[in-house]
Parts: sequence; structure tokens; C-alpha cells
Amino acid sequence: MANLLSKLELIAIKIETAQGTVAAPAATDFFYASNVDVGPAVDYLPRDWTHADLDQIADARCAVRMKGKFTIWLNGSGTAGTAFLPLDAVLQMAGFVPTVSAGVSVTYNLTSSPTV
Repeated sequence: MANLLSKLELIAIKIETAQGTVAAPAATDFFYASNVDVGPAVDYLPRDWTHADLDQIADARCAVRMKGKFTIWLNGSGTAGTAFLPLDAVLQMAGFVPTVSAGVSVTYNLTSSPTV
């Protein structure tokens, strides 16, 4: 058990209310995760233009974003009809839309038109 606990990392995640505005995490926006792997994901635009010398033209970097992979425990908030905020943010980040039935349940469906 002690070995498992030493491999956990604390992650904070919160949904922005306005794009480009930093969302300060509250105490309820943290969760424990294992097997955490976070790093940059870069897309390159190849440039294969023909030119007079033999030098290659460097590919252009066109998109830089972060990718993350981790394992978390599925758990609820402890109150029916209330989503566990960090898990809610992770699922929305993955393209799921929550449907809240107040006091009953929170269900998630995959959206057909993801927003960027």
C-alpha cells in the first residue's frame, strides 16, 4: 500500500469561464493520479520546396499544445446530482457533455461537434 501511495501525484484541473483567462483552482479542483505523463505535442508542416542547392528547408512548427495521460479513480462527489469537479473537467476536456438532473444524477454523452 505504501508503494502505491508513493507513486501518486496531485493534479489540479479547472474549466476556464472565459477563454484565455486563468482559472484559479479551488480546494475541490484537485485529484490524485498515477501513471502521469505530460508533455508537448507539436505538429509540423513539411516544406518540400525545390530549390537550387541541396540544403533542406526546415519544417514549420504550426501547432503546439500539451498532451497528458494519467490514471485516476472514478468516484462521485458524494451528493446525488452533483458532479465531482475534477472528473467533470476531465470528461468535458475529452469531448463529453454533462446532463445534470438536480438531486438525481449526472450523465455524460459524447458531443457530435467538439469545440476548440
